[in-house]
Order: sequence, then structure tokens, then C-alpha cells
Amino acid sequence: MIKGVLFDMDGVMFDTEQLGLDVWDHLGKLHGFEMPRSLWLSVLGLRSEEIAQVIQKNLGPSFPFLEYWEELKQFIDQQIALQGTPKKPGLVPLLEYLKANGYRFTVATSTLRSRVENYMEKAGVRSYFGEIVCGDMVERSKPAPDIYLKAARTIGLPPDACIALEDSPRGILSAYAAGVHPVFIPDLLPIDSAVESLLYAKVSSLSDIIPLLEQTRHAAEDRK
Repeated sequence: MIKGVLFDMDGVMFDTEQLGLDVWDHLGKLHGFEMPRSLWLSVLGLRSEEIAQVIQKNLGPSFPFLEYWEELKQFIDQQIALQGTPKKPGLVPLLEYLKANGYRFTVATSTLRSRVENYMEKAGVRSYFGEIVCGDMVERSKPAPDIYLKAARTIGLPPDACIALEDSPRGILSAYAAGVHPVFIPDLLPIDSAVESLLYAKVSSLSDIIPLLEQTRHAAEDRK
């Protein structure tokens, strides 16, 4: 029976991946760099040091990654400070449902903790969560299983009692490798048939998670 929910953050809880893509494109045009959309999509879910390696491999060692990355983060932070973190539809009703029905839940994201805390505070959802698991708290990022193994331990459940809400192939592979049941909520990245075969479920939005959990709970009760 599913007793825990592990949330990826960017692209699942918040529409920050689209915001990042918009800023990526804007700064590229501003500074005269060609910043392919496909390159941004290829680094989603990676930690900053891994992003640096991928971008400089593609754009060359002379590309001023550190300066560009700092400017990108500052621009995103300015947007969030002005407008708040853009929440995905259905997030707050889902959190309320999980809290009311005794589910354990946490965040399992590759993003650095300082940024995660800021995003969650600006979105007004930090109070729903206890301890969270971020990219700088584990040795290996997604698709390694480290983040989801730690997240399951954090809420005191075995991995197979949890679902992972994910929007990317790396995240799905990470959850599956950890023994967590992956649920795919599409955002910017498609998945191929091999990754899709690993899914516990595929839904359209966070609003579909409550019916999924209700269905799973009723099925478990019927088996008793």
C-alpha cells in the first residue's frame, strides 16, 4: 500500500523549468550567445557542477559559464521575488489531502537546498514539509538512486511504500533504481517507451494524484 509521496520540485511542484528556459533564452540573446533550447533541456535535473560540464562541452571551454550561471540564477530569483514561485495547478489541494489523510511526504530534488528553501517559502508551501532532501545532501544526483533512497529514509518508509512524482527521464530512472514507484507528470521533457515501461502511473497534472491514491487505497483494502 502506498503510504508516502516523494516530490521532485522543478517542473512538478513549481513551473520553474519553463521560467529557467525563458531566462536562458533571454540572456543568450542579450549577450549574443546562441543558447539552444535542446541544450537547456539536456541539463534539467543535474547539479550545477554537472551542468557546467555539459554546457562547456557543447559551447566550448571559452564560454563564461560561471558568470552566465550566476546571472541566470539572479534573474530567476528576481522574477520569483516579484511574482512568487509559480506553483503547478493542484499542488496545494494535494498537500492538504496528504496532510489530512496521514500520508508521509517530502521533497526529493537535485536543486541546492538554499534555492529549494527560497522557492518553497516564496510559494507559501514550506510549512507543509518537515525535512527535505536536496542535491547537495547526497553524493550522486539523479539518475542515481541516492536522492530517493534518502527521501524514503527521511519519512521513515521503505521505498516500495512510496510513489515519486517526476517530470523527467532522469528522475524516473532514479526513483525506479531506488525501488520507489515512479509517477510521470509531463512538463518539458518527453520520455521514451523504455522509460515509460518503468512507470507506476502516468497522469496529466498534480490534480490527478488524489484520485490515483484513492484508487490505490481502495484496491489495497479490497485485497485484505
